[in-house]
Amino acid sequence: MQPLPFIPSAVFFDWDGTLVDSYPFLQKAHEHTLKTMGLYDGRHTGNWFFPYFGQPRAVIYEDLYGPRAAEAQKLFEVYFLENHCAHIEPLPGAGTLLEGLRRQGIVLGVVSNKRRMFVQREIDHLGWGEFFACLVGGGDAAADKPDAAPLFMAMDMAGLNRANSGLFYVGDTDADRGCAAHAGMPFLFFGKEGIGGELFFGNCRDLSDFLLQSAVKKSNKSL
Repeated sequence: MQPLPFIPSAVFFDWDGTLVDSYPFLQKAHEHTLKTMGLYDGRHTGNWFFPYFGQPRAVIYEDLYGPRAAEAQKLFEVYFLENHCAHIEPLPGAGTLLEGLRRQGIVLGVVSNKRRMFVQREIDHLGWGEFFACLVGGGDAAADKPDAAPLFMAMDMAGLNRANSGLFYVGDTDADRGCAAHAGMPFLFFGKEGIGGELFFGNCRDLSDFLLQSAVKKSNKSL
């Protein structure tokens, strides 16, 4: 993989599965909600929540809880607020990646389908508040990912030009990929492999190394 010929002016991140490992607790929280409502059954085994990971909240609640979606959301949020910060863990290398980008003067932001208040509490818990110039959560924009609206809102909040080709979005799901594509923004994918020539990385450490190589290449060219 060739280093970038330039250093990004801004990098926006998805949250769950990209910077933090929250999947086990998200599944646990929905299992708690389903059990409380008497809806938990044999379908909910293994990593059954994985297809919903990163999807818009409306899709998740409608599919899992049907006409009782509003009731489920209230129960879920009470349980989540009481427990989520104790279960959130940064993914390996995430803090180092963010610190390295900040030192290079790159504007950072978070664009997630998780509700803003949850993400903000987790950011504060991890002590990462100083890293991010903007945070857009589920329901903040006119539509959630994969629509482009959340990314456009984040750009506006950070005072960035939407036509700036130096902006990148980093995520781990098809909803993230679609959001970047609809916004016309280059996408950096965390996973085993990318599609259509997109840049893909196994984890935060790989991305950090790649951006460091790009910075060295740019520095050498300027000598």
